[in-house]
Amino acid sequence: MGRKIRGVGSLRPSAHVAQSSSRIQQLALYMALGATVGAAVAGLESTAEALIDRTVDGVEHWWAVVLPAVGVIISALILRAGSTVTASTSDEFIRAFHGEVELQSRPFIKRVLATIATIGSGTPLGLEGPSAYTGAYAGSASGKAALRRATRTSGTLSREGLIVAGTAAGVAAIFRAPATGVLFALEAPYRSDVARRALIPALVAAATSYSVFAALLGGARLFSDLDLGSIAPTGRQEFVAALSVGLIAGLGARAFAAMYVAAKKVGGGGQSLPRTLIGAGLLSATIGIVELTAERSLVTGPGASEVLEWAVDPGRGLGLLAVVFGARIAVTCLSAGSGGVGGVFVPLAAAGVLAGRMVGGVVGDDHIVLYVVLGLAAFLGAGYRVPLTAVMFVAETTGSTSFVVPALVATAISQTLMGSASVSPYQHDVRRSIIEDGLRERVGTRLHTDLRPIDADVPVQEIEWSARHDLGAPVFSDESYIGLASPSTVLASPVPELTIGEIARHVRPIAADASLERALQSMDIAGVDRLVVLGTAGEYRGTIDRADIVRSADA
Repeated sequence: MGRKIRGVGSLRPSAHVAQSSSRIQQLALYMALGATVGAAVAGLESTAEALIDRTVDGVEHWWAVVLPAVGVIISALILRAGSTVTASTSDEFIRAFHGEVELQSRPFIKRVLATIATIGSGTPLGLEGPSAYTGAYAGSASGKAALRRATRTSGTLSREGLIVAGTAAGVAAIFRAPATGVLFALEAPYRSDVARRALIPALVAAATSYSVFAALLGGARLFSDLDLGSIAPTGRQEFVAALSVGLIAGLGARAFAAMYVAAKKVGGGGQSLPRTLIGAGLLSATIGIVELTAERSLVTGPGASEVLEWAVDPGRGLGLLAVVFGARIAVTCLSAGSGGVGGVFVPLAAAGVLAGRMVGGVVGDDHIVLYVVLGLAAFLGAGYRVPLTAVMFVAETTGSTSFVVPALVATAISQTLMGSASVSPYQHDVRRSIIEDGLRERVGTRLHTDLRPIDADVPVQEIEWSARHDLGAPVFSDESYIGLASPSTVLASPVPELTIGEIARHVRPIAADASLERALQSMDIAGVDRLVVLGTAGEYRGTIDRADIVRSADA
């Protein structure tokens, strides 16, 4: 007995060392992912800003009104070249997180090129959407490579976690706000929940990405150049501001979300060229109207700081504020509906700034800055369904904590008024159960490779069956899949002289990257308990049994 105890005890240090080594490798992976995304986002921002300097800021007055239309037309043509892809960026992160799409290289390249054309021409769409998408793509790619090498005891490593980590890194870099990036990546997949299991990967990747980005382009806060003044309102003033701004922002964000989603359905790269041209024409016309009544820069360009700086001037009239507010929303929706590629985070923030300023003007409060910043948080938090992200964004980009408490109240009210609405139709309400999460795993993580295929030309009488064949053995002719055969199949055959290929039942195979839920559905349709798993080139990878899926769901 003593010898047995010593033997078990001697294994424990090795197990701990292996586990610690695995965790260190994972942290290194998260850091490498963050560094890669930080550098990539720095390159994306530098390219877009250089193009804006050469086009929007470098052309004559009225050319700048036309350029956004040219940009969205070019973007739509890029998306339509070859196989059409949508204009989605942040939505692709959400869909990939929920296992609804695979992030692939060719669509990624097309969307990045379309982003440069869209934002570089002066549309108000933001770089945060493409930055989040860049991070999600990098996380997905690293997840595929890492999980091929990982074992079933690889700790918390998951492809979903790496997608969240990459997204956090992208948003942290573009806003120079690491905590905002983390919270956005955790909140965005759901309307009323968070992806809490990806917290550690997101923290490490966001911090690393921000550090790399700051080393390359500087880490100044987004609103560091603005004089927001000092805020010392009474408790009553804070309550009035939070209540009034929360109500208006909730209603406004709900209307914004409805219009934006409708515009994305029309656009997204799949619309006809005439629709693109009509949308682009309306886009230029709207910008031209603003040119006659206010400053064109208020509705062009992805920056929200210009809008905030303009809005805090106490001399702005309510009529002019309303015109800019409506035009900003219209230009955003027209840009997206015409095939433009970009994020809606900054447009929501800018709309919130204007909504808050209008509320402050109606109430007649002297603390205009309070209303403006609360509008930013409440409108953004409601539209994207990311309340914590919105409050943290305000705190990090202004460098002030004076706004936090009233911002929490305002975002809570605006969230309540949103109902199930959101700028992203792909968000889920809440996290799925443990069983549902288990079914999201890929077939490739559960397959068996010990069952060798049988050649279709082998006579049935020459096959030696084993218990492993009871659910079906894979039958191939050369390298082409034929079907499944089992001892029961042979017994049911009236002619024993047939080959195994002639009696094999063709059961549709499953791809290695399909979900376990999809495999279970396929088994139910075919009435079998085993499927053959094929790779991307149709090569044999192994088999998966119903029992494997049940164990995964219960794990």
